[in-house]
Amino acid sequence: MDARVTRRRFLGTLGLASLSLGGVATLAGCTNKTSSAPPMESSNQPAAQQSGTPSATGATPSTNQATAASNQPAVPQTHNFTVTAVPFLVHEMKGMLQYLNEDFSSNGILNGKEVYGFYPSHLVVYEGDTVNLTLVNPEDDEHTFTIRELEINYIMKGKSLGKISFVASKAGTFSYACEEEEHMPYMWGQLVVLPRSARS
Repeated sequence: MDARVTRRRFLGTLGLASLSLGGVATLAGCTNKTSSAPPMESSNQPAAQQSGTPSATGATPSTNQATAASNQPAVPQTHNFTVTAVPFLVHEMKGMLQYLNEDFSSNGILNGKEVYGFYPSHLVVYEGDTVNLTLVNPEDDEHTFTIRELEINYIMKGKSLGKISFVASKAGTFSYACEEEEHMPYMWGQLVVLPRSARS
C-alpha cells in the first residue's frame, strides 16, 4: 500500500486530511526534506517594527515627531502668585489659647517671638520664567519678603498689599523669609526653580 495513502487515511481519522503533508509535518515537529512549504515566520520582532516601518535611525515616524517637538526651545512662562502673611501664634491670641501666656513670658519658649507664616509656603517655576507676586499683609505687624540669593528684599508694611516681579534667572531651591527679628526663624517658605531643560 502507498505510504502516502496510509498517511492520508490516518490524518483523515484525526480530521486533518485537508492539510498538506508538508504542513502537517511542520505542525508535528517533523522534517520533510521534499516539502516546498515556506518556514513559519518568526514573530519575535519588536512591536514597533511589526506595526510600522522604522526610519533609518530605528525610530518610527511618530517617535521622530515627538523628538522634534522636544527639541523645540522652551518658552518662558509668566506666573502670578498671591502670598499672604498669616498669624499662627501671636500675642493677640493669648485670650483664646491660655498656654500662650506661659509661652510668651520671659521664661517661655516664645519669649520675644511671634509665629507667623507665608501662605503658600512653596512656589514652583522654571528657570527663565517671570514671577509676579502679590504680597498681602492683613495685620499691623510689619514683615519682609526676602530672598537673599536673588537679591529680593521687599518690606510688607502693616495692612498693605504690594506687588513685585522678577525673573527666575537660575535653577535651584531658594528660601524666602521674613527677616524681622521677632518673626525669625518661623516665617519662611521656598521657591523652587526647576532647570529650563526639565520643562516638558
